[in-house]
Amino acid sequence: MLKRFFMSGIFLLMAGLGFATVKMMPTVAGNISVKAAAVKMVQMGPMGQAKPMAGDISTEMKMDVINSGTEMAKLVAATTPIAQKVQLHHFVEKDGKTVMQQIQSIDIAAHSEDDLSYQGVHIMLMGLKSPLIKDQKIPLTLIFSDGSYVHINAIVG
Repeated sequence: MLKRFFMSGIFLLMAGLGFATVKMMPTVAGNISVKAAAVKMVQMGPMGQAKPMAGDISTEMKMDVINSGTEMAKLVAATTPIAQKVQLHHFVEKDGKTVMQQIQSIDIAAHSEDDLSYQGVHIMLMGLKSPLIKDQKIPLTLIFSDGSYVHINAIVG
């Protein structure tokens, strides 16, 4: 116990002298808002086919992201408790076919509204942990390159 007390005292002394740093929590992205957030209802296939396991299912999200600020915002990640991972995607032409490809970020220009849609740049929820239910609210956190974030709820449709 004396050792723990002594170590705590050293840490406090170091913090007071500027040797220790405290990581600040990120802030809410005040210039960013989202409207019409929706999650695509997952189709389980024709009748008679086996339903995939929950972890094998992926789906897309769409939304309008509005940047009312004076600087570009860079969306770099998203998280949700309902999927094993979340990725940012867009479509590209490859060998004569249109395919989805993961991207590292989505730029939201200053004073603009960007449409993240099922046909263009969008957010993929991969490895769903449970089946989706129509009209279910899905929590999602959008994370920006400056460490700020926006919490939203998307509706399964």
